[in-house]
Formats: sequence, structure tokens, C-alpha cells
Amino acid sequence: MLRRGMAVADAAGCVLLAGCTATVAGQGTADQGIKHLNFNGMPLGKLDACSLLADDFVTKQFGASLPKTTMSSKHYCEWGGSVHDAGDVNLSFAAYKPSAGRPGTTQENLGGRTSTVIPLDATLCGIETSLGEDWGPGESGSKQMAAIDVTTTDGKDPCAVARTVATAAWPKLPAVS
Repeated sequence: MLRRGMAVADAAGCVLLAGCTATVAGQGTADQGIKHLNFNGMPLGKLDACSLLADDFVTKQFGASLPKTTMSSKHYCEWGGSVHDAGDVNLSFAAYKPSAGRPGTTQENLGGRTSTVIPLDATLCGIETSLGEDWGPGESGSKQMAAIDVTTTDGKDPCAVARTVATAAWPKLPAVS
């Protein structure tokens, strides 16, 4: 999920963050906390985001070893983090309304999947793909989504890096229904 520029951007990234936050917030209880979003038994509920990319593959994209951060839910994996000099990659699963067709986005086939590329600025780009299944609860039109966000700090085009990452990760996602 896109982090930087959320307050000022009216790009599709705002929809990503708002949709994911609203969806996840509605899934926990006071007793359980928000530990694991199971996507009502749908395919993304069982998949570990960190399993889609090898650490050495991510290192190759940035020319530096990036520390990996995981969440107990396994729906989010980050290489680098916002304080890392080389940049970062985030891979996440959530349920929200797809960004396709919103201003500034483009549709591309990456890794065998229809993907929406969401450039936000010269250093930040997101790519999302839908697993095609309606989420059910929440906002009408919400889908199971996989998203990649890339931040670069060395002048590399973040969308070029994000496309390379998506091309490697998407084939490991469950089939679109």
C-alpha cells in the first residue's frame, strides 16, 4: 500500500490506503485484535506475501541487501523500509475496490495478469492486480487484491522496478477466478 504522499495525492494510491484500512479495520474484534485477515477462506487468506519474492531477487533490483520486515498475518512483506538508503519494496494483500480506470493509471499485462500501474511521483510507484473474486463484506466492488509499491532513491524509475517485481511475483499468485 502506498505510504508517502497519501495526504496530498488524489491519485489511485489514496483509494488503496483508504480501502485497505477500512477493510482490515472491520475484521478484528476487541478480543482478537487484527491478527489475520482470512479473506473469508478465499485464496489470498492462505498465502504468505514474503514467499512471492526471493530476498536475492530484491537485492538484485536495488544493488543492495535490503532488510525484510514481515507481519504476523503474512499479508504484508517489506524489503528496505522507509529509512533504507537504497529504497524499498512492499508486497501486500488486501480487499478493496480496484484502481483500474482512475486518472493517471495504466493497464498492463505483467506476469500473466492484468495489472494497474499507479505512478505517484519520480520515486514512488504502485502496481496492483485483482484475483477477480468479489470480497463480499464492505464497499461494493471490493476485490481480493495484491499490490506492490516501490520507492527508489537512486534515480531509477520506480515503475520500471515495480514492473520487474510484479512480473516475478504475480505468477505465484492463485489463479484468477
